[in-house]
Amino acid sequence: MRSPGPLRAFRQRVRSRRGSKIATVAVARKLLWLAWQLLTKEQDLYERPALTFRKLRKLELAAGAPKRSNPRGHNGPARPDNPKQWAIEQARAKEIEDDYRTAVAD
Repeated sequence: MRSPGPLRAFRQRVRSRRGSKIATVAVARKLLWLAWQLLTKEQDLYERPALTFRKLRKLELAAGAPKRSNPRGHNGPARPDNPKQWAIEQARAKEIEDDYRTAVAD
């Protein structure tokens, strides 16, 4: 797990105590639990909107959707995938990871 977030911190914590293979299974189990929560409660517990936008747009283009052009140039409305938003979300994910580490350290 390369991107910051609570799952990476969880894997590193379990790996330090139990080993890499057990940590991988623990993360897989936690991902399954998160998917179940998403399906049953219809709410996301951890999301990065710019990353989601980028992935969905890539899927749309792969499926044959037309490419969009911004008629107003770069001064048009900001899309959620701009570099500034990406950096903000990356920093927030790092904060969440640090908060998780602090919470489990006690």
